[in-house]
Amino acid sequence: MDIKTDEINRKLCLDPTKSFFVSAPAGSGKTSLLVKRFMALLAIANNPEEILAITFTRKAANEMKERLLKSLEEAQKVSMSNSYNTNELNELASIVLQRDTEKGWKLLESKNRLRIQTIDSFCRSISAQYALETNLSINLESIDNAEPMYSDAAISVLSNIEKKSTHSDELQVILKYLGNDTNLCINLFISLLQTREQWLPYIFNLEMIINNLSILICDMANEAIDKLEILLKKNEHLLCKLINFSEENLMSGKNEEIIQIPSLSSFPSKKLDRLPIWKKIVTKIITSQGRYRRSLTKNQGFPATFKKEKSEMLDLISWCAEQDNLLENLIEITKLPDTKASESDKEILIAFSKLLPILVAELNLIFLAEGKCDHTQILIQSLEATSSNENNQISETILHLDHQIKHILIDEYQDTSKSQLRLFQNITSNWTSDDNRTVFCVGDSSQSIYGFRTSTSNEYEVDEKIIFGPIECKKLDLLKNFRSDPQLVNWINRAFNSTDKYKNEKAQILSEEFKSIPTKANDPHSHLSIKGFFGNNCDEEESKQIAKECKKILQNFPEETIAVLVRSKKHAKEIIEQFEKFSVPWEGNDIESLGKKPHVTDMISLSLALTSIADRVAWLSLLRCPMIGFSLKDLMLITSANEKYKSSVITCLIDQFENPSKDISTHGRKTLDRIVPILKTAWDHRRKISFRMCIENTWVALGGPSTVNSNHNLKDIVDFLDMLEKYTDQFLIKVPEFREAVNTLFSSTENSTAASKNDLNKVIIMTIHKSKGLEFDHVFLPKLSKQTLNDEKPLFRWKEITHGTNQNSLIVASREQFASDKNDVFEYLGYLKRKEQFAEEKRLLYVACTRAIKTLHLSVELKITDKDEISPPSKTSLIAAIWPFISKKFIDNNHRLIKTEEKQNIKNDMFFNKPHLQLPADYDTPYPETFALRSIKDSLTDPVIEDPENLRLKNLGIIFHKLVEQISMLNINSFKITNDHILITQIKRISTKLDIKLKADEKEKLLNAIRATLSDDKGLWILKNRDYAQSEKKLNYLCNETNYIKSSVIDRTFVYENQRWIIDFKFSAPAKDESITSFIEQQLKRYSKQLEHYIDLFEKIERKNPRAALYFPLIARFAEYDKFAPVKTLKIK
Repeated sequence: MDIKTDEINRKLCLDPTKSFFVSAPAGSGKTSLLVKRFMALLAIANNPEEILAITFTRKAANEMKERLLKSLEEAQKVSMSNSYNTNELNELASIVLQRDTEKGWKLLESKNRLRIQTIDSFCRSISAQYALETNLSINLESIDNAEPMYSDAAISVLSNIEKKSTHSDELQVILKYLGNDTNLCINLFISLLQTREQWLPYIFNLEMIINNLSILICDMANEAIDKLEILLKKNEHLLCKLINFSEENLMSGKNEEIIQIPSLSSFPSKKLDRLPIWKKIVTKIITSQGRYRRSLTKNQGFPATFKKEKSEMLDLISWCAEQDNLLENLIEITKLPDTKASESDKEILIAFSKLLPILVAELNLIFLAEGKCDHTQILIQSLEATSSNENNQISETILHLDHQIKHILIDEYQDTSKSQLRLFQNITSNWTSDDNRTVFCVGDSSQSIYGFRTSTSNEYEVDEKIIFGPIECKKLDLLKNFRSDPQLVNWINRAFNSTDKYKNEKAQILSEEFKSIPTKANDPHSHLSIKGFFGNNCDEEESKQIAKECKKILQNFPEETIAVLVRSKKHAKEIIEQFEKFSVPWEGNDIESLGKKPHVTDMISLSLALTSIADRVAWLSLLRCPMIGFSLKDLMLITSANEKYKSSVITCLIDQFENPSKDISTHGRKTLDRIVPILKTAWDHRRKISFRMCIENTWVALGGPSTVNSNHNLKDIVDFLDMLEKYTDQFLIKVPEFREAVNTLFSSTENSTAASKNDLNKVIIMTIHKSKGLEFDHVFLPKLSKQTLNDEKPLFRWKEITHGTNQNSLIVASREQFASDKNDVFEYLGYLKRKEQFAEEKRLLYVACTRAIKTLHLSVELKITDKDEISPPSKTSLIAAIWPFISKKFIDNNHRLIKTEEKQNIKNDMFFNKPHLQLPADYDTPYPETFALRSIKDSLTDPVIEDPENLRLKNLGIIFHKLVEQISMLNINSFKITNDHILITQIKRISTKLDIKLKADEKEKLLNAIRATLSDDKGLWILKNRDYAQSEKKLNYLCNETNYIKSSVIDRTFVYENQRWIIDFKFSAPAKDESITSFIEQQLKRYSKQLEHYIDLFEKIERKNPRAALYFPLIARFAEYDKFAPVKTLKIK
């Protein structure tokens, strides 16, 4: 296929009367294609609601809708100016506008008429509108994390074992299988409930499926043998002759235990009982490790004296190695199960078949009681609502949707799960081939990276068409890549198409699975970098190299985007540390887990301790944390550990405080004197105020802020407290929900140490999965040799397979019991799973590489043998997918090898290179300038109200504040104010992020304000990066009047000559006939309460004589506020 065919296919996609599924590689413009298709359908539609577009993320749905509306708006402008549309998209938009006028849709005013939804949103709409047709007859709120409810359902079912319920026998069977481990049973039930949409369609027929398992295995064996026969047919006679020869030699050894192959004149039968013979034939060609044999011995039936036969067999093996996909089929034969399910396995599976429906019913009851459910339940309800009833009658839901929807567009089709696909099959089941309805699917099988969804990628890859009811979607291939530089596109084509799909070995024939054609011109700055690190300190050196390279790019190309993409969040730890050390600004959402950070762990211990007097672990953890810090000896004495915990920890603390033991150390007695009154007060008042307030006040009183060594860590504390407020009222009701909420909480990077220095742009750190659909000028892929696949055996495996004449079946098996033989079916399912994972890992690396526009940087940790050879990386690593291709480049010195020195072990804080802070026993809590949580009067109860005319100025002020925040991170003396291009880029980036639309004159006003500020001595004095300098400083405080915690954000604050300065920027200017003096007097009067409030806040937390001032960037004027004098204006020229 060439570019011409690509162009033809793109035009075919716009035929609104035909159905297609389009295979489009990364960077091929899938979103643009979907927008054009949507417009082509609008041009013939009677109502816009007839067209339904489905995406898998809100971001994709919003982007598609925004592009469509933007095209309509631009076409409207062109129409009003009587210009001519030359762009294909604009031409389509003009036609849509004509249709809009003709039908009176008013799409630009009624944007919600465009049905562009996520799959979850679409399922919710079905479930909400037609809930009465489902088993759950009320509309439930969907939540992201339902694991606590899964746990409740599992415990509820398990609690019936003693009650002699109808399913207690099945429970006993399962518990016996699990070694009577109830916790293991609960975890198993939870994991099954998480994926219940996959097995629910089969559960009521599971017993029949188990009984027919041998037939299913026989069918699978026949299919595998058919494929193998076709591939080996050319050399059937020679292979049979050599097999007979080898068997004669093995028989002469008189080893009765060896399975003997009868004399062959042709390939053996395809019956299941002959499978062992096929397996033995295959073992003469490949080893037990799945590689072609390089030598033959008497153990394979080829003694050294028979050189001719041995040479013929080795030549035949060499021929096999040259055949594409043959190795995969040979391995498949060796893995096929050749035994029937054991009676014990049947008993366990039948017990599951009877118990799992009860487990699901229990979960549904919990959903009803809570009024909430998971996304899976919404999907199941949607399937029920769109399915025909027992009498094969079409549901009213389908009839209603049938009346509404005429055309369906599905984005990222390869990630559609089989359950979601069934939903679309249900919706189209009543369509006919001649009623002008269409289905249009877009996707790329090489970007299928969500195997846990049981996506349709395998079927998608081989079919030439997709069928939805009577609708056939013809396959169209696209190849153009509009994203990446040709150098990168060509390298990706060679690297990924030259290795096989599963075993990651060099392919004999270059495939086209990952093929695309570059369309961009060559960029002289574009390049590919692959570095290998070996030695004793690879992680640190690799991360250091990435930090240096990122810093260099930020300096040379400040407007270009940079991303570090990791396979696992834990791979980002060392990189973040090096970014902090080298002052590289970075941003990374959902990277650092808050629950694992020491200062947050202390907060968790405090929260759990004040929740339950019996949570001894939480109390002991609290007493050992840096805020308190008892020695182990003192802790043993205080908590009476040698008396078998007769008293609670809080009681022990109070007893020792009132009557201290003579054996307690001096440090321990001083610590008791300090902390017991605080903890006793917290315990006594814990339900009289909000739980968040109780924890916050106790933490501050214990000196918590002084143990936090950065503003970034302080932000973690605030985020934790915000989460605590969300999940609690006056106390923790559900501890499991709280723990789960903590596990899903991630550290914010908005105020990280590195992000506060050095540059306007930031490096984005994210997982590869999160990066899908995004693009960056420069992409770094570190830690590619780290192992990623989990080898832990599950208790239960199942797989939905398609066999015969497109029939779907379930193959299922349980793990072997302790001290039992391996379950062949279970092991075979594990092989299929690993095979799918290997293929998915390769696709994941492909997704990561194709995010790059300009440069791509790969780095791996390598091991060098004693013979100075490079050992291949683990097969479960990402780089293994293309290692056969790149390994020779290392040997030829085309890729750089870096030796690392031994790492010096220095115990310090993971991210900030400072030791953890341990408070002294007699610590007197100060009010650190980084924290303000004190009860003060709220002087902003009568806030300043903006006039409608000033809202525009307010928005400009917000953007100006963000600009000032970023500029203040730089070395002001080296900042070139003449570089308007950088400022304009930043203004555009900030306004887009804040969703503020700027006019041309407003952009110019912002530029003038920055120029004036940076030309003014006082402006430079304000922005100078000095001690305790912060922009957008947030201070929390406890309001006396309401007892609520509130926040104030101060534009700019710093300490100068031991005085705290508070600067509030005002983006306003005098009126035409107003003097500057009069204007400033009015502004100081207007914002006096606000400035007094800021002064009051800082007076409560430090002794630095706070002073406040307004700064007007548009006129470069500085005005200090003095409540004892009318106006004090300082003009600096």
